Amino acid sequence: MNWFRETAFPAFQETHPGVSLEILTGGWGDFDATVAGWITTGDGPDIIYLGSEYAATYGNLLADIDPYLAGWEELDQFLPIALDTVTWDGHLRGLPLLMSPRPIFYRTDLIANPDAGLPRPLEEPVPLSPKIT
Repeated sequence: MNWFRETAFPAFQETHPGVSLEILTGGWGDFDATVAGWITTGDGPDIIYLGSEYAATYGNLLADIDPYLAGWEELDQFLPIALDTVTWDGHLRGLPLLMSPRPIFYRTDLIANPDAGLPRPLEEPVPLSPKIT
């Protein structure tokens, strides 16, 4: 937050005089209700930090930002799969900020042939789960 207040905000306001910026903060415990209220009433912030799972939750209620990004050369710096996480109905609804790998850990001693490797598609590990639990 300090970087936004101390670096990004002053740089933005220098090129956009008269535009005020404010950071709204809150807890994760009431986040869903708060965001739903903002979207329902239309009284929310212009920009909001959401996890990519909210693209499916709010879908078309989030603005299509494609027109704002047209011609932005740095857009190709994003991995296509990262942009997919913030795309709904074929249009970007945000920009990805964070991505992290999601490894699968499993106990090789519970699988008959541990040298066979990790089951790749989801269809393989799901039937295996009851056998090793």
